[in-house]
Amino acid sequence: MVNAGGVHGWNLAIQRGWRRYEKALHSRPIRMQMATTAVLWGAGDLTSQLVERRKKLDWSRTLHTALYAGALVGPLGHYWYLNLDKVTGRFLAVGSRANVAAKVAADSFFYGPLHIALFFSFSALLAGEGVEGATRKVKKDFLPTATFELAVWPAIQALNFSRVPVQHQLLAVNMLAIFDSSFLCWATHQEDWAGELTNKLKELICSLKLGTFNKKDRAEDLILSTADVGEQNASTRR
Repeated sequence: MVNAGGVHGWNLAIQRGWRRYEKALHSRPIRMQMATTAVLWGAGDLTSQLVERRKKLDWSRTLHTALYAGALVGPLGHYWYLNLDKVTGRFLAVGSRANVAAKVAADSFFYGPLHIALFFSFSALLAGEGVEGATRKVKKDFLPTATFELAVWPAIQALNFSRVPVQHQLLAVNMLAIFDSSFLCWATHQEDWAGELTNKLKELICSLKLGTFNKKDRAEDLILSTADVGEQNASTRR
């Protein structure tokens, strides 16, 4: 049975927390965006490491991810969403389909690719691979990563731009970016993430096919054994 008092207490706590967040976002927007972005991206990296089934968590990697998110994604995203709203609002009616479409296009073909290139470069530099390593990583993985992101984010951003207030759009993206940053962190630490993912999918398909064949074999064996029993019973009756 649900404790109504406990649920009410949780609701009050969430409401108080949200009001405090709103107040801090209004008085210190950059700091709050940096802090929340760093925390959520750090959580995304930890999720990525758990998916990778690492025996030991790499906390320095998580710290690097949180540092990148707090130092770059937080302030950059804050100004991006605010100015994108202002610029598109000058030429297109706020909230209109054309306005939302323009925002999605700008985000998908400018901000998104820039963000991917910065993340790969920053991660390579912090890993000690230097400018050459960063350049190599971007050249190798930028296109497949950007293609993957284009398959996911435009629809999400269309909802974000049409339903979420501009001051909360970065937070909404960062909430979902727990999964996106998990993917980016995983892709960053793979030698060839596209090839690795393809191999994993092939293994999955093969295992599914093998499982189907095994089921067919077991079904055929069951049918044959049932037929044998039927013949034996018929012989006995004769």
